[in-house]
Amino acid sequence: ALAWSPDGQHLAVGLQGRAGLDVIRVADGQVVARDTQYRDKLTDLDFDRQGRLATVSLDGMTRLYDRQFRILGRRLVPGGSKPISVRFAPDGGLIAIGFVDSAAVSVISGTDLNFRFSPAMEGTDLRGVLSVVWSSDGRTLHAAGHKASPGRNAILRWGEGGRGPLETIPAANNRITELQQMPGNRLAYAAED
Repeated sequence: ALAWSPDGQHLAVGLQGRAGLDVIRVADGQVVARDTQYRDKLTDLDFDRQGRLATVSLDGMTRLYDRQFRILGRRLVPGGSKPISVRFAPDGGLIAIGFVDSAAVSVISGTDLNFRFSPAMEGTDLRGVLSVVWSSDGRTLHAAGHKASPGRNAILRWGEGGRGPLETIPAANNRITELQQMPGNRLAYAAED
């Protein structure tokens, strides 16, 4: 996993196995922060606009770091045991998490990692949620993954900041592996087809 800091001065690198997190200063290539307290692969990371960093790992933990890359907290989040995707809401107040082992999305606080809510998932046919992302205005939450049965894979969408009714947008013949926020509330996605 890779993510640029908002100012472009650092690159956060999620490592395989139990190697954890390295943060590299771009100017000279030096590792300026490291966290090796991971018990499994770091699967995703995301910066908010203020420079805080959130990570998820297959060890089940969600972690939050301040702008100096000091750990603010780590927590197991309900919804699944293997978080794979993490995204800050545009204002940094909420964090969405998707789980590879569960058809669930959990939304937690962007300050203390406390659980806030899970969007409605009734009627979905997912084995896991591989990617989550907020719209650029923060009013809509999106998720995607892989279906348990044949058919087109859909992008899931909830209005009202993730608390609205579930909408599905059929999008791909194979599993959707990545969603990315685009300006103007647009969305980009990648699929294995």
